[in-house]
Amino acid sequence: MNKQSLPPRYAKLFKHGGSQAVRLPKEFRMPGTEVTIRPMGRGVLIEPKEFDPTMWLAELRAHQDPTFMEDGRQQPENPDEKSIFD
Repeated sequence: MNKQSLPPRYAKLFKHGGSQAVRLPKEFRMPGTEVTIRPMGRGVLIEPKEFDPTMWLAELRAHQDPTFMEDGRQQPENPDEKSIFD
């Protein structure tokens, strides 16, 4: 019997710190340590978190410094090879 054909079950809600949590019955457990949640009708859809490269790149861009090397690389000319050893 797969999870979609299981009859509805009840789960306990509880507080953990300042958050609300739900204790899933054993047969509804998911892999990993994080889930994706989104509102659906009067409830919430909980799905296993999967790697999303688009979201990962968006998160990286959010931390990007837009001014990094804006004017190009400003450094002095390389010294002549002969003057290095004088």
